[in-house]
Amino acid sequence: LPVLAHPAARSVLVVGLGGGIALAGIPSSVETIDVIELEPKVVEANAAISDRRAFDPLRDPRVRMIINDGRNALSMTRRKYDVIISQPSHPWSAGASHLYTREFMEQARAHLAEGGIFVQAYVDMSVVGIVGATLSSVFSQTRLYRLGSLIYIAADRPLELEAAIAATGEPLASDPEHYGWLGINSVEDVLACLTLDHEGVVEFSAGIAENTDDRNVLATSAPYRATRDARVMAELEARLRGLDPLLRRLPELPADIAWDQVVARIVAMGFPERAAEVASRIPDPLTRRLAEARRCGWLGQGNAAKDQLDEILRQEPENDAAWTMRAITEPAGTPPRPNPESLSAGSKAVLLGIQAVGRKDWSALADLDADLARVPPNHVAFPSSLELRVRWRVARSGGRDQVAAQEALRLVDRLVALLPGSFPYHLRIDVGFATRRPDVVVETVSALASLLRDRGAQLDETKRKSIVELSNRALDQVAKDGGSTPARLAEVRARVLRYSSTADASPVSR
Repeated sequence: LPVLAHPAARSVLVVGLGGGIALAGIPSSVETIDVIELEPKVVEANAAISDRRAFDPLRDPRVRMIINDGRNALSMTRRKYDVIISQPSHPWSAGASHLYTREFMEQARAHLAEGGIFVQAYVDMSVVGIVGATLSSVFSQTRLYRLGSLIYIAADRPLELEAAIAATGEPLASDPEHYGWLGINSVEDVLACLTLDHEGVVEFSAGIAENTDDRNVLATSAPYRATRDARVMAELEARLRGLDPLLRRLPELPADIAWDQVVARIVAMGFPERAAEVASRIPDPLTRRLAEARRCGWLGQGNAAKDQLDEILRQEPENDAAWTMRAITEPAGTPPRPNPESLSAGSKAVLLGIQAVGRKDWSALADLDADLARVPPNHVAFPSSLELRVRWRVARSGGRDQVAAQEALRLVDRLVALLPGSFPYHLRIDVGFATRRPDVVVETVSALASLLRDRGAQLDETKRKSIVELSNRALDQVAKDGGSTPARLAEVRARVLRYSSTADASPVSR
């Protein structure tokens, strides 16, 4: 996120190593990464699982570990950074609350290079107001994003990263695979995560006292209890929606934004009400209908989506996006069908690719790969283009062409980051077998178990049963083929069993 706001950033300071996951998100354009970690055992724990990681932060040559308290370490250096990321433990945890005060934020600000970005990561909903009040008292510009968790960014310059990305394409264009692996393929994906602009942060935190060393509210109270109070959480969510920058600033945002993609991403993130509100404010009536069709499609409301698409095609018979969405979502042979020659190159490739899959003509599908690769990431056909590019590689490799199989793994991981639900994981299991990677299969099944845990209560019995059966078949095949430890297989199988019924599934989606 900070590099999206500052593409020229070359130096990053991270306060708090944690599990090292944040370091994997720092793009290759960054040249140096200093990490301050208070607890040596955290570093030892990361080292202990080094051989089990796809990315080992401790082996990244850019990383320099500093064992110290965050504030002590900063007081001992004059070095300045393009980006400072503060990701300590919860503010009510011992040794962490002093990293949420105005004095620490002022200290961090003094160590930012000109144009630098400060990030307060993993903010709990219960402390959004306090942290926002404190940040906005130190920095002239703040923003709140929701990327799975809530993340503040702050600076002493305008934070208009969406407008900059829309104008230049950077930094996404320079490293599309890295950002795509994180689920960020276009400016629309970033916009969908924008939760409060600076004005919204100030308004949301109005009347809330900033957090200081002398009055450290987060160290002496228990705001975490609020996260267990559904009423309090609902009130906070309602306040955030009332300050939604997409609703307040929609006319000011770049004119070429694909608003249907923004809406699709919002509903995919688990916020259908917000998606409906944004869709209702889109000024162009056909784009508004397309956005509503995509929202309904994500929610499984096929008839409502079809009605919107039919109305678009009645008014604009050659509408590329509407025809493409029909081709993707409706059964083969359902009339009317588009003439491929009337579609854009990417949409045509997707339509022909779907037909090739139906015939199991993998050579024909492979021949379409260059056109599929050019489908814009903000187009309705983009997820399908990734799927089709995976499918021919899996089918043709058969475990023999490992170059194609490894390409399939990189592509399917972009699809996993892009789409909610179980389907990308099903495809990733196929890729795991094609790459002869039992670890990929087993850990993908483990991810499916997590999906059952987090969203199982929202799934009907048939869907849940299908996921469980597929997971067990995959584990049975791995056990038969060998290559995975019996202990890990048993552990993952137990997780699938545990979350196979709604009794152990969480009623609240991620």
